[in-house]
Amino acid sequence: WTKTIYPYVALLDYQMKIIDEVYEFLKNKSSRRFSFNTIIAYGYDLLIFYKFLFINNLKFTSVKPMHINSFISFLVHP
Repeated sequence: WTKTIYPYVALLDYQMKIIDEVYEFLKNKSSRRFSFNTIIAYGYDLLIFYKFLFINNLKFTSVKPMHINSFISFLVHP
């Protein structure tokens, strides 16, 4: 009997808790057989986005279109 272990990517908050919406998003990509490197890239991009949210004291659920412009500026000048 052999058990196969599949790697996964998860994003943790500053309290070392899994960020559920990111976990579900990445799990969905994995179940759709996206390459592991692609999933890692998505995870890294979301890490940057969640750092922006943290710095600006925002919750994922409270993001408005105006925040996207601020995020783009953040990407250019972190």
